Amino acid sequence: MTDLLRKAKGTPRIVLPFISVLLLSCTAVRAQTIIYVSTHGAGDGSSWTQPSGLIDAVTSAPPDAQIWLKQGIYEMTQTLEFQYGQSGISLFGGFNGTETNLNQRDYESNETILDGLNERRIVNIDEERIVLDGLTLRHGFVTGENEGGAAIYIRDSETQLRNCVFFANVSRGSRGAGAIYNRSGSGLLIENCLFENNENPYVEYPNGSNGGGAIHNWADEVTIINTVFRNNSSDNPGGAIYTWYDDVTKMENCRFVRNHSEGNGGAIFARSQLAINNTDFIDNTSIGGGGAIHNGRSLTLSHVAFRGNRATDQGGSLYTEGAATITNALFDENQAGAPGGAIYNRGSVRLSNVTFVNNRNSAFVFAPRISSGDSQYLYNSIFYNNSATGSNAPDIMNASPYAGVTDLVIRHNSLQEAIEPDWGSDNLVGVNPLFADPANGNYRPQSVSPLIDAGNTGLYNEVSDTDAGASIDLAGNARLLGGVIDMGAYEVEATPPSL
Repeated sequence: MTDLLRKAKGTPRIVLPFISVLLLSCTAVRAQTIIYVSTHGAGDGSSWTQPSGLIDAVTSAPPDAQIWLKQGIYEMTQTLEFQYGQSGISLFGGFNGTETNLNQRDYESNETILDGLNERRIVNIDEERIVLDGLTLRHGFVTGENEGGAAIYIRDSETQLRNCVFFANVSRGSRGAGAIYNRSGSGLLIENCLFENNENPYVEYPNGSNGGGAIHNWADEVTIINTVFRNNSSDNPGGAIYTWYDDVTKMENCRFVRNHSEGNGGAIFARSQLAINNTDFIDNTSIGGGGAIHNGRSLTLSHVAFRGNRATDQGGSLYTEGAATITNALFDENQAGAPGGAIYNRGSVRLSNVTFVNNRNSAFVFAPRISSGDSQYLYNSIFYNNSATGSNAPDIMNASPYAGVTDLVIRHNSLQEAIEPDWGSDNLVGVNPLFADPANGNYRPQSVSPLIDAGNTGLYNEVSDTDAGASIDLAGNARLLGGVIDMGAYEVEATPPSL
């Protein structure tokens, strides 16, 4: 996990105005409150030599206090409560007990563990602007109707979780959320964290259950950055994340690896709008649809890679019902038990510069609802070595031939097989893309590939929020190296012809 960039804060100046009448005034400048804590602390928390216990420190902390935790295992015999009137408290781990400055701590070497002992939730947050930084929260447990979040339950806004590990937390509550239940915490930020081996087992409740092996979100303005979700599982939807608030949930620079759902969405089940950038989905699985993502609202994917995801039903990597926009993406070796080896789309889609390779059971399937008026725009993409069952098409398949599609435009792609003439034009058929090293997962075209400068730059600009001239490809290189954009997720400089 990468550390945060830290900025030193200068001391604010206090300017006292002078008036013609002398006033006697007293100006109190409140210093930052720091409370020092150790695993066996029994002091007043005023220094490392007089450390407090953790429960006492949190209970007595004033607003905006910093609580510094010395390394060690804190066995949670009761849940930490951040209550009304304690806004802005920060709980920092990673100290060895000699530091005089926050920047001196090392949370990777000095592991600070809050252990729920498989008996209770670790933290309740009922106040705004609470920060947890440099902590491991493990073995939290919760059960019961309307319960969730074995590590943390959030009820107020602007919580920040940085540099934390959430490990082996279990929710058997009806709200799911193996690690975090964000019930009403608007503006939640999760940054540089790891969620691993968190679980949401199935328990039958009269009013049903939600999901989320790691997180159940029910709030707006949630952002997740530089975070790994690995080996989380749910017997309900959303192996890692279950989100149900009609607002944009943003994810950037994340990895979802080997998460599993016994329902839909091996990694993510969303009824929120999703905006996902620079993120990998690897070997996630679901018994239902969407081996990686099952989405019911608008979806924006850019600079993403889906490799080895599997769904028992439709959508080996992605099942989407809302409007989807996908650019600079790779779908490699995804598989579905029903059609839609890479993508099963029931709404509108705008897609440009995507590489589909080695997907099983038809790479891209669109099945809009009857008289939906949905549109399908597929541009500048590569379909190669995908397979299908029976007489189905390996690349692009219409699974709902009687449904209404307002616009179906498939142009400037490289296809294995020809499509219906009225589906689009200017496509290459049966062309070897000459990938650099496909045996080892490198799908950059060689410099002599016929797909270099074979796309349409204007079509890319129609789909992408950033014009090609200012965009980057999936590898982070300039999206436009010549006068015309390449096909697929990667841009390559063409080899000039020999004289």
